[in-house]
Order: sequence, then structure tokens, then C-alpha cells
Amino acid sequence: MRLTILGSSSAANGYVLDNGREALVLECGCPLIDLQRAVDFDLRRVAGVLLTHEHGDHARHAKKYIKSALPLYASEGTLMKLPEEALASTFSNPVRPPKPFRVGGFRVLPFDVKHDAAEPLGFMVAHPEMGALVFATDTRFLPYTFDGVKTWLLECNYDTALLAENARRGEVSEAQRVRVIESHMSLDTCRETLQANDLSETRRIILIHLSDRNSDAVQFKKTIARATGREVITADRGQTIELT
Repeated sequence: MRLTILGSSSAANGYVLDNGREALVLECGCPLIDLQRAVDFDLRRVAGVLLTHEHGDHARHAKKYIKSALPLYASEGTLMKLPEEALASTFSNPVRPPKPFRVGGFRVLPFDVKHDAAEPLGFMVAHPEMGALVFATDTRFLPYTFDGVKTWLLECNYDTALLAENARRGEVSEAQRVRVIESHMSLDTCRETLQANDLSETRRIILIHLSDRNSDAVQFKKTIARATGREVITADRGQTIELT
């Protein structure tokens, strides 16, 4: 199984799990053409799309994805915030945590997260060719622990001290600072989250949704690697990662 990162930033987010026969897409924040390139212009092998919440950097292209006959799975609250054409489409599928469901050969367990959106979700995804993967982005903290996770796709958005310094300089408004703290995962919380879980089966940790202004990718990677003893990757647009 290969993971392709279409985008992982405040501008656009999208990820593709693909074994060459079927693919599962995470988020609709990147243009359809980017997804088409990632799957060799064969959208027929896309089994479905998982959407965490309605904010533009994650859902901006949901309507185009649905118009391309890609089944979309999201909470009812998220679907209600999408354009009417997307909400009314037969390709829109509401899911309710923690009820599991299948998308092709992928088993999916949705779970609640803590973000300023309508019923935001995270997903635990499992497939015989990659094991279990936890995908959690845009969340202040993760209220659950997970067993048997081989790959973590986990938000590590900001460093508390760096955010405070940027606010002091006036580069980040007080309202922005408060919103970041209340709705995104800090480096410290990311580290604590991973340490609270059994990582005995974990092979890699992929840090996602790093802030352009309030993060330091090199330091984040070192900090999480030191805390967990696992391979740590910071997500960048265009990366491909083999999930063995």
C-alpha cells in the first residue's frame, strides 16, 4: 500500500491510500486533477473518500469529487455544511461514530475529535496490505487510545512557545492564537497522545497539518522520534510513502 500526500497544510489537505487496484482518499481539500494524477487518471479504482469536516482546506473540492461519482463518507453534521448538490447526491454517505463500515477492502472506524466544526471526525482505517492506520487532523486532543496501530497520520500543528512569540510580535492576532490553541494539536499534545498509546506495533508516525508560521518541522520530527523511538516523517505535498 502506498500513501500519497496531495497536500498537508492550512491551504489544502488530501491523502491517498492506493495499492494499484483500489484506493481510499482522505479529505477533499486538493483539486480533482491532483487526485487524478495520484491514481494514474483511473478514478474507477477510488473506492471512496473520507471527509473529516467541512472547513475549506479539507472540503473545498467535495462537490467536484462527488460529481465524479466518488462515494463520500462524512458525519451528518459535515454533510449538512456542504453545498446543496453535494448533500443531496446519492454518493454522499452519512456515518455515525463509533459504528464501523467498509469502503471496498478498507475497514473504517470513525471517531469524534475536538475541533470548531460541525461533527468533525477522525478515522481508523485498516487494510490487509497495510495494517491499521489512525488518521486524526484538526483536533485539540485525541480523546481515545488505539491498539495495534501500524501507522499514525497525526496532526502536529504548532509549538506553544513559537505561537506565543508570533503573537507577541503581532504576526498572529490574539483571536487567531486562541483559535489555534482551542482547535488544533500542539507538539506537546501530539507527543503526549502518542506516549499514551501502545506503540509496540507502530512502524511509522507521519506528522501532518504543520502550521507554516507556528511550527518547526525539523524540531518536531526530532522531538517525536525521541519520545517514541519510532520512524517519524513530516508530511509534504507530493510525498509518497510505502506502508508495509
